[in-house]
Amino acid sequence: MPYFNQPEKPIHLTLNHDLRWALQSGFPWIYAPAVTIPSHARCGDFALLKDSKGAILAKGFCDPQSHLAFRVLTVDRPSFGDETVLSRLRDASALRAAVIPPDTNSFRLINGEGDRLPGLVIDQYGTSAVIKTDGPGPAAFWRAPSFAEWLHHERGIDTVYLRGRDSRGDAPTPDAPHPIFGEPSSPEVIITEGGHRFIVNLVLGQKTGFFLDQRENRRRIGELAPHRRTLNLFGYTGGFSVYAGCGGASYVDTVDSAAPAIALAERNWLLNNLPPHNHRGIVADVFTFLEEARQATQQWDLIIVDPPSFVHQASQVEAAVASYERLFTAATQVAAPNALVAFASCSSKITLPIFETTIRTAISRARRRARVIATTTQPPDHPYPLACEDLQYLRFVVVAVE
Repeated sequence: MPYFNQPEKPIHLTLNHDLRWALQSGFPWIYAPAVTIPSHARCGDFALLKDSKGAILAKGFCDPQSHLAFRVLTVDRPSFGDETVLSRLRDASALRAAVIPPDTNSFRLINGEGDRLPGLVIDQYGTSAVIKTDGPGPAAFWRAPSFAEWLHHERGIDTVYLRGRDSRGDAPTPDAPHPIFGEPSSPEVIITEGGHRFIVNLVLGQKTGFFLDQRENRRRIGELAPHRRTLNLFGYTGGFSVYAGCGGASYVDTVDSAAPAIALAERNWLLNNLPPHNHRGIVADVFTFLEEARQATQQWDLIIVDPPSFVHQASQVEAAVASYERLFTAATQVAAPNALVAFASCSSKITLPIFETTIRTAISRARRRARVIATTTQPPDHPYPLACEDLQYLRFVVVAVE
């Protein structure tokens, strides 16, 4: 079964600007204004990108309706077929074998452009996996059932879920993943990460079920947690909370506006044999919770602020920065003397300089001073092309507040 839709004749696209340098450097996309697409082109069509003289510059697939009009598969004239895809799948597997510790069985196996399989994401959760495509173009181009077969035969995966649609022409499926391989008895699986155990719902969970990209930052929080009263804001299903508890935190509060997430956070706490009386799950709006905590003069020694993305496009950056400043100021106001506060952002539009400036402004507004003790980004199972900093999206800054 082919890994992608392979028409008899590829679509021919013409580049309107000289972007050979960008293609040669590894930039993975051509934006819509820079390319001419024939009117008969369909979403996900295999395409040849040519210059004005007709020379082939790259092979990829197109999405006439997207700002990312062309996604690069190969540069110049190399062939691209199922053997190429299989080679890249195996390269990605080898990379994970080198960077994922033996006490962890859940990670990102395929990270789209970072693994030279643009728009394709595969997250492995033990013997289950979730396939996700980044928009209609990749959904129409890649054939998810073929990847499910490969996951079963090459990696021993017995259940595969798909978020999106199977192939061109199929009706879109609901946002929640549905099984395309295996017969799961339950959408919940128990995974192991850093020796800790978590219940993950692969159908109802955010992203593909768990925030796998925060794995190394969770480990860092566990190392910083001993004897600290800890507050996990936007705590979801308690990933940071469990690491803090297992690391020796004296007490942990987990706050999230979603009651199902908090219920799962409490189950995850108990799953790791942590004392029930050392954890409190709180269903609340984080801004409201922080204001009430400030008025009650409550304080914590370790605070994690990991909100959802406030920005998805450049026009939203200014408003997002204002929201981050307000949130980070409120969190800093409930930090005890010598507390540690971890700030996170998951949007590439919020660059590290913007993020650091936002943190400085917030801490100043809280009338505090701080020292930076750690600055990290996404882990190695979330690689990105060096030529495309837009795919470096995760910021995580830990400060010591005086």
